[in-house]
Amino acid sequence: MPLTRRQHVLLSGVFAAALILRLIYLAGQSAGNPMFAHPIMDMRVHHEWAAQLASGEPLRAIHDKPYFRAPLYYYALGGLYALFGPQVWLGRLAGCVLGAATCYLVARLGSKLAGFAAGLASGLLAAAYWPMWYFDAELKTVGLEVFLDVALLLALLAAQRRGRAAGFVGAGLIWGLSAITRPNVLALLPGFVLWFALMSPRGQRWRKTASAAGFLTLGAVIPILPVTIRNVVVGREFVLIASQGGVNFYIGNNPYNQDGFTAVVPGTRPGWWEGFEDTHLIPERELGRSLSEKEVSDYWFEKSLTWIRSNPATWVRHLLRKLVLFWTPVEVSNNQPISFFAGLSGLSWAFWIGFPVVTCLAAAGLTCITWRDRRWLLLLAFLLFYMGTVVLFFCPGRYRLPVVPVLLVLAGAGAVAGVDAVRRRAYRALSRSGAAAGVAAAAMIFNPTPSKDRRADARVAEAEGHAILSRFFEGEREGSPRDPERSLEHMRSAVELRPDDAFLRWRLGRLLALDGRDAQAEEQFRKGAALASRARDPEPLYRYGEFLLARKRPDEALAQFEAALRIQPAYTEASAGADRARAALRQAGDSDEAIAEYRAALQTNPDDLATLIKLGGALVRRDRADEAVAPLERALSLAPGNSTVRQALAEAYRRKGRRKDAIRVLSEAESLASSAVLQTALAWLLATSVEDELRDGRRALELARRAEQSAGSEVPQVLDALAAALAETGDFAGAKATADRAADLARRQRRTTLAEAIRNRAAMYAAGRPFREDLASKPEGEGTSEASEPPLPPANPASESGADPE
Repeated sequence: MPLTRRQHVLLSGVFAAALILRLIYLAGQSAGNPMFAHPIMDMRVHHEWAAQLASGEPLRAIHDKPYFRAPLYYYALGGLYALFGPQVWLGRLAGCVLGAATCYLVARLGSKLAGFAAGLASGLLAAAYWPMWYFDAELKTVGLEVFLDVALLLALLAAQRRGRAAGFVGAGLIWGLSAITRPNVLALLPGFVLWFALMSPRGQRWRKTASAAGFLTLGAVIPILPVTIRNVVVGREFVLIASQGGVNFYIGNNPYNQDGFTAVVPGTRPGWWEGFEDTHLIPERELGRSLSEKEVSDYWFEKSLTWIRSNPATWVRHLLRKLVLFWTPVEVSNNQPISFFAGLSGLSWAFWIGFPVVTCLAAAGLTCITWRDRRWLLLLAFLLFYMGTVVLFFCPGRYRLPVVPVLLVLAGAGAVAGVDAVRRRAYRALSRSGAAAGVAAAAMIFNPTPSKDRRADARVAEAEGHAILSRFFEGEREGSPRDPERSLEHMRSAVELRPDDAFLRWRLGRLLALDGRDAQAEEQFRKGAALASRARDPEPLYRYGEFLLARKRPDEALAQFEAALRIQPAYTEASAGADRARAALRQAGDSDEAIAEYRAALQTNPDDLATLIKLGGALVRRDRADEAVAPLERALSLAPGNSTVRQALAEAYRRKGRRKDAIRVLSEAESLASSAVLQTALAWLLATSVEDELRDGRRALELARRAEQSAGSEVPQVLDALAAALAETGDFAGAKATADRAADLARRQRRTTLAEAIRNRAAMYAAGRPFREDLASKPEGEGTSEASEPPLPPANPASESGADPE
């Protein structure tokens, strides 16, 4: 029955209500989301590409390649920018207007199938459906997809009713536009053909079905053909719409990403462009040649198919998990946590009409509709076939959004039928609808969220949100504010929420290092590296290596780079880092090759003093004290008066926990040839040893004061030892003041790790506690750093600028 004028006005009111709600949400985002004008990931790429198009520039990343992503959305956004300027808020506003128009189309679709009341209810539910608020205000393709898909359903119903070729061509035109927004909609063709067959008279079924499908396909070709021609001409290979299909298929079908929603190729770096580059570098390195975009896509398709053929049962279980995940009650994220960022609008209290409510009402609606009206089968075919395309890939919330209008129409029908059943006291119908809604509610309650722990999922989302805001406040993006304290605050919050996340650990370590807190930074890097090794994530290992290399610890850095490369051999940055670490080791004479050369030389001449000293010093600096003791003891037997040998041997003893031997060797050296270096090192051990019988505070204080007189007050290690001696003798006020001077001096010399360690000791003195060093408690094989080192010189004092107080 045609709608009356009043009914048309009321349905138009759906558009107005939806727009008002979206504008309120947009205003809340503008006020509460610091990143409102600074989109990330897909949104940033769309904004940048649209801005390039608006300025008349070619798309720099793909100017000579086939489209990687379907082009309609960012071309449409570019047209808007060309008219009004490349403003992020403008794209968000346009998305809200388009979303409100989608709500009106949902109301019209519901009216066609279930009557005006059901249509109005469907439209109002769409207007209040909070995930659509969120996606409509983002610079993502999904808002345009949903609009075109609902328009397609309306056009198909109208074309089938009129039976004219032009109607099917028009519907095909909309279908083609939807395909160049997201190509998986093309997989709906079998569903459409099946519906055409069911709607056609028996005697003319195949003719009418073929005719409808042919004209529909003809209409779809009109917008798709220019895209294909452009890909062939510019990219010089046949790509129908976009070349990302193979990569996306592998993301959803591989032995590593088994959660069903992670949108990252395993082994690639985080970041949109970094991940994009790695999806090309990995196959090119494996195959040993450059690949075209289609060849890259084919590589990933074949990689997935190989895994599927080898593990069919595992793949089927994986598909079933994704099918269950498709109906999860939460909105699964893949760019940024939906619930966290949507909540920045201040409207979380209004987020009660979401997927669970609509699904339960839709289940009730399934019991109320007249299945003899085969028009409903079009919606059912759309839902089932589209769901299949999502499950075949992966299932974040935005990919299931196109089926939500079908659920909204069913929900509107169910809500109106329920009210009508109550009014008529049709308890049988009401109980049937109630039972269906109850089953759906139970499924929502017991349906596992991504980690099967809803509280854990909430913590993950909140942690991810804090991490994104932390990165934003680093100020690295053009136009974004730099606020180190807020950045660090957000990252600390993220790590508190997810202490077992390696990525968050290294990000926090990086921020602490930038703030000069190297000791705390290294703790985070080390924990992140341990977690990354178990999770086979190369990035935190690489980052820890860079941290260590910047602090002149190439041996430890090399171990981290090599660990990253074992996980991902094609990791270019880790390979370059390993080369730099090896070069630094060669320059210092501490490389494995240099150590092997020293050992070989000693086989020829075992009493070569210079080689024994070089070998022992290199092994000490490589944190291989067990191996260093023997050559250094041999060197000492050959040259008992050599202070360099005694210093290196004392350091080896100390690292092994043999402080008594270290004190003996240093005491003998100090009696033979006193120097500020020896005095400082010996004072430190006498003041900080954990064994009571080894400590001698008075002697340590005397040695430290003599070292200060000899070296002056510009060597932080001397002041550090003096502070430790003062604390050992009970002068904590003097120890605190001296440690503060040492920390400030180390900071001015840009020795941030040492400065942080001394600050920590100063805090102990302020609390009335002396410092005790126990390197023996360190796990075997864990390297030492300046933060944990006393003011002892290295085995070769000249090798570290500023470390020798002489």
